[in-house]
Amino acid sequence: MKELPDIGDIVVSTAGHDAGDALAVIAVVSNTYVLLADGIKRTADNPKLKKIKHIRLIGRSDRLCEELSRGITDNKTLSAEIAAVDNGGSNV
Repeated sequence: MKELPDIGDIVVSTAGHDAGDALAVIAVVSNTYVLLADGIKRTADNPKLKKIKHIRLIGRSDRLCEELSRGITDNKTLSAEIAAVDNGGSNV
């Protein structure tokens, strides 16, 4: 069984129209689904519901984890943190 992602994890979509896109987990809905956003195409106000089996973990942003757990969802920060992790940044 695939390990459940956590809020603040940065993932890559492996299936669907968004395949290959880096996104952040902003909520875990169940053992099967998560809500994902990238701050650009998928904003925090309109996240993507995605099956866990269709994502691959690439990193984690402690800053996003902290902000999302406090209820802060800034799209600019969201996209910057995803870019930093996706490009091998030190925020992992």
